[in-house]
Amino acid sequence: MIGSARRVRAVFELLEREQGIDPVRLDRVHSPIGLDIGAETPTEIAVAIMAEIIKVRRGGTGISLTDRERRGPVHSQRHAKHAG
Repeated sequence: MIGSARRVRAVFELLEREQGIDPVRLDRVHSPIGLDIGAETPTEIAVAIMAEIIKVRRGGTGISLTDRERRGPVHSQRHAKHAG
């Protein structure tokens, strides 16, 4: 579910209160609001949201590759199997 933190909270509260949805089930719902990349325009916000979705899907860290490069290889063995 994509939305602002306020909107997500409101929808979850509505589902719990009016639909009787168990809060434990809602804990399984991921609601990305984007990585902090300084996005301002709608297009930039969309990129930030997609970046978070990809991070979760691929098990990334969200760390800048520039910072990561200083600490070791950019792509781990886990990521190497996806290349190619």
